[in-house]
Formats: sequence, structure tokens, C-alpha cells
Amino acid sequence: MRALIRKWGDSAPGPPVGVVLLPAPGKLAAAAYYDLHPLGLERKRAETLLRAARWHGRIQQTADLSSAEASRFLQRLPGIGKWTAATTVAVSHGDADAVAVGDYHLKSVVAWHLEGRPPGTDERDDGTSGAVSAPSRQGGENFGEGGSGAAVRTAHATARLSVSAS
Repeated sequence: MRALIRKWGDSAPGPPVGVVLLPAPGKLAAAAYYDLHPLGLERKRAETLLRAARWHGRIQQTADLSSAEASRFLQRLPGIGKWTAATTVAVSHGDADAVAVGDYHLKSVVAWHLEGRPPGTDERDDGTSGAVSAPSRQGGENFGEGGSGAAVRTAHATARLSVSAS
């Protein structure tokens, strides 16, 4: 990401202190996938990023949609799946209940921090699995029985901190 920002980002307004903004979607939309290869992006990811830049105007319009509708719209873009859509909607719509389904570490973090189970297992003591339950509010999903997206987000942040500390 840093290489992408260094190559196509613009200097932030104000005094020159070295702050660089994310590239404007128009700059990225004009690039070809092979322009991103030297930055470490293989063709499939580069094409997904460029497609998102080209769809920028339509993606901006999802701000007026519910988080569920915005997620469905984003998943129409080739290369954007449930995980990316949920992560995006969690930020863009402030949806604390948008769970990044398929997050590699999330299952273990929830098992250990919220349920006291050893990481790496789907089974609970009562023989049921830790599947996604009913949403805590309309349009979202959460983990566990009566859990909240905020708890999952906290657990996910804890996992990131423990990984970065090691």
C-alpha cells in the first residue's frame, strides 16, 4: 500500500510536512494491471483494485444504501467477496455487526476471548457449533449467542495487537 501511495498519491494540503494522500480513484482507473505489478500486486488483485477505482462513482452511491444492500452491491464487483464487503461496510456504514466472514483468525479469537474455548475448534461444550446467530440489529450479523459486533470487533483488534506484539 505504501508503494501505491508513494507512486500515485498527492501531497496533503498545507505546509509541506511529507504527508501523502491516498491516490485519487481517477489516477488508479487510468493505470493498467502491469503498472501495479512492480508494487507487489499480482494481476488478479491489481485488476480488482483498478475495477473498484473505475466503479468509484457507483461505489460512492452505496453510502445512501443500507449496509446489507451496500454489501450485496460490492460483491457484484468481480474479486470482491464477503470478507472484503463486510470489512468495507463496517467502516463506511459504521456497521458494528458486519462480521468479516472467513477471517482466518476471527474464529479462534471469538472462541478464546468470548467463549473461553481453546482456539481452533468449532465445537462448544454442549455439542453445538459457534455459528453466526441472529443479528443484534437489523441488517447485521454477529457471532455467538447474544454477542455483539462490537465485542467481535474488540476481539479482532485484540488479535491484531497480539500478533503485532509477537
